[in-house]
Amino acid sequence: MIRPKTRLISERIYQASSKLLLKLKAEHTYAAIVAEAMKLTNARYGSIFIPVNGKIERIYASDPRLYNISVRRYGKTYTAYKQNKPYILNSKQLEDIHPEFEDFAVGSDLTVPLSYNEKTIGVLSVISDNSHCFTKKDLRQLQYFSPIATLAINNVFAYERIQSALEERDLFISMASHELRTPLTSTVIYAQLLEKKLKEKKLIEETSYAKKLLTSVKRLQELTSELLQISQIKTGALKFQKDTMDLGTLLLAIVKEAQNKHPGNIFQITNSVPGVKAIICADETKIEQVFNNLINNSVKYSSENSKVNISLEEENGLYSVKVSDEGKGIPKKELPYIFNRFYRGTGSKASSLGLGLYIVKVITDKHRGKIEVSSEVGKGTTFSISFKKFE
Repeated sequence: MIRPKTRLISERIYQASSKLLLKLKAEHTYAAIVAEAMKLTNARYGSIFIPVNGKIERIYASDPRLYNISVRRYGKTYTAYKQNKPYILNSKQLEDIHPEFEDFAVGSDLTVPLSYNEKTIGVLSVISDNSHCFTKKDLRQLQYFSPIATLAINNVFAYERIQSALEERDLFISMASHELRTPLTSTVIYAQLLEKKLKEKKLIEETSYAKKLLTSVKRLQELTSELLQISQIKTGALKFQKDTMDLGTLLLAIVKEAQNKHPGNIFQITNSVPGVKAIICADETKIEQVFNNLINNSVKYSSENSKVNISLEEENGLYSVKVSDEGKGIPKKELPYIFNRFYRGTGSKASSLGLGLYIVKVITDKHRGKIEVSSEVGKGTTFSISFKKFE
């Protein structure tokens, strides 16, 4: 049978722990740990100590004045960390070690190691005012709380390692993309010249090799461009030059280019906008990229001779463009994730980085547009994008 006091302690520890484990930023986690420890023990002050470059340092304190009190090399905090043992000091013992505490009017100091599975990562200290001295009950409560606090701090360490790895990855992507752009542009030009020369000499087999080379290099150029855009999006360096443009004219040009690029597919465009033009205010180059990405996606996941339908219509002060295909479709469980960065669905091809739809969503959002998707496996997918009319 669980005693009422033990149950009360367990409930208090549970309530305290539930406030810690969802926090990932160091300053928020440390503040929450100290606040809960002070609440559990009715303490006035609290600190967390962590080894930094082999030396125990106070990395968080509830009162700024505590940062002025240095940690002794072989003091009680160091001993608690090294020997994984808690201790309680009364005010006289504490002031003998650190005379600075005379100004704090303290009652006692309770220190416990922050350990989990016999591994100590730091020390938690709470100090009471002179109206209260810590008891064995306070020590027990803080010892129960210690593993939860340790787990929360380990989560912080893991989160910081992940963030550091992501930053290094993004830096590498940015630098590699910049460095690859110039040689890839030159390679495309030389591949085009090679294809032209071989075609003039009527070397059919060699021309086909040059054409495949050009296709592969252009795909590599597209991937590099996508990676560079991702870097620009993250740093806020992706620029937009907005002006009025005719959405209908742009779509006609895009469909014509798609037909030349993918002669095996059938492209149909329907413009239901009354009048001559569908004017929006946008960066035309970026909007062109949006629909090129969607059309290329439709072709990529459709069989040859299948149809890709592009429609433009006006409704409720918006111009809506739908890109529909007869391809594989997207499983329902994957639909919520398709606009995530680097997300690749089960039907994705090896050459895909999972960036195209992410970029489409970012560009659409930057134009205050709205993008929606509906799909059925085996029947195809429809992307719908709407932009506000320019008036």
